[in-house]
Amino acid sequence: MWKIIENPLSQKLNGISASIMDYARFNYIAQPGDKGVRFIRQMGPYDSYAVNWGYRIIPNAKTPEDEIPTLDKWILEKAGDPKYEFGKQSSSFNPYSQTEDIGNDAVKASTYAIKNLKLLQRICQNGQATKQTTMKI
Repeated sequence: MWKIIENPLSQKLNGISASIMDYARFNYIAQPGDKGVRFIRQMGPYDSYAVNWGYRIIPNAKTPEDEIPTLDKWILEKAGDPKYEFGKQSSSFNPYSQTEDIGNDAVKASTYAIKNLKLLQRICQNGQATKQTTMKI
C-alpha cells in the first residue's frame, strides 16, 4: 500500500514502513552505496496517528460520547492516505496487507532484496566477510 521509501530523509522521518506493527524488521531494500538510509524500524506515521487518536485528551469532552465528533474528524482527515489505512493481518491472504513487506511493489522490493543476498553470498563464498566489508554494505 505505502510506496517504497527511496528517499533517505523520508526514511529518517517516517521509518521504513507506515507502522512498526508491520514487522518490517530491517530495510532489506537498501542498496550498497545508498547514503543516509535507515536500516532498522521505528514508529511510523500510522503509529503516531493511532497513539494520538487513542490517548490524546480532548478538551471540553466530558464523556466518551462527546469525543466522537473529534475522533471522526481525525479519521476523515486521513481518509484516502495509504499511510493511515489499517490492514487486517490474518491468516487469509491479502496481498495488500502483509507483514514484513516494505512498500507497495513486492516485485521491486524483492528484486532489491535478492540483489543484496547475491552480494552477501559472493562476499561469504570468497571469504571476504570482515568487519570492514560488512560495514560498507
